[in-house]
Amino acid sequence: MKTKVHGLLAVNEYYSSYWADYCIAIYDHLDLESYNVGIDVYFIDESHGLRGSTDFIDSEVMIEIAMIDTYTGIGYDFHDLSKTIAHEFIHAKQYASGRLYHEGVIQQRDCIASSWLWEGKQYVNTPYLERPWETEASNTDQLLMNNVLYTMRL
Repeated sequence: MKTKVHGLLAVNEYYSSYWADYCIAIYDHLDLESYNVGIDVYFIDESHGLRGSTDFIDSEVMIEIAMIDTYTGIGYDFHDLSKTIAHEFIHAKQYASGRLYHEGVIQQRDCIASSWLWEGKQYVNTPYLERPWETEASNTDQLLMNNVLYTMRL
């Protein structure tokens, strides 16, 4: 596995490719270095049900991007990968800025629940489409992707 480092960003992939450069371009576009938080990006083979995931672990943001759909065995196309990476980097900025914090699994009443703090408000077992950080990422990932892809052409 090769690692391409740019400031506090480390992109880990089996082969040097376009995707490392794309991650660096998004990192710069979002000015993530200014948050002084390490970000590790891993390109993984299969999705296990998720195209991408981002979490804040031990004071670092970790992003995983799946290259292959587990259910079909087919690799994601250029557009899907570009948009997924942009979406996950938006989450990276949310974590790095302190707006989003994943408390992890907590005990609540008689069950175990997943808890997040978004702008100081706690969300417990909130359905995906009702999470405000997901709404923000979904509403801005296409624009981020388009802006970065355009600047990479220059």
